[in-house]
Amino acid sequence: PAKDIILPDDIKNHPNSTELKILYKYHIRGLNNIIKNNKSGFYPNLPITRAEFALILEDIISKVKKEKAFKRKYFGNKSPFVDVKNNSFYFNAIMNAVSYGFLKPNKYSQFRPNDPLSGIVLIEAIIKVKEELSL
Repeated sequence: PAKDIILPDDIKNHPNSTELKILYKYHIRGLNNIIKNNKSGFYPNLPITRAEFALILEDIISKVKKEKAFKRKYFGNKSPFVDVKNNSFYFNAIMNAVSYGFLKPNKYSQFRPNDPLSGIVLIEAIIKVKEELSL
């Protein structure tokens, strides 16, 4: 028997609940239950930040390629970004996203982890991920 997944309330009654349930069941890092303003939820209507998207990409790639070490590849390295510390929980994900060319820093060596992800950057990254994974 399949184990029931306990869904956050903001997924249960969402207009896209069918699709969100599919995403949620894969436990993708960056798309998991988060806490904002002391309230737990999935927050499907909020923009995704660049750091969250880097976490999502890293988790998907490591799961598809079955490479657990991928998530630790850059531990201990110096950060090339003025706005990302090497001990940030998203540092390795950002380094992977940049090294694969999925996301880019600006000309001032800023990654801008808390900026919302733009639609065009999302589409470009998805195309590159598809090529990388040969899908």
